Amino acid sequence: MSLKKKLGMGVASAALGLSLIGGGTFAFFS
Repeated sequence: MSLKKKLGMGVASAALGLSLIGGGTFAFFS
């Protein structure tokens, strides 16, 4: 596994996690 691929996966999973947390928080407070 190349470093660029690992970095891309990390960014993708971080973005997914942030969107899930943000969406859950928004749904909870709205």
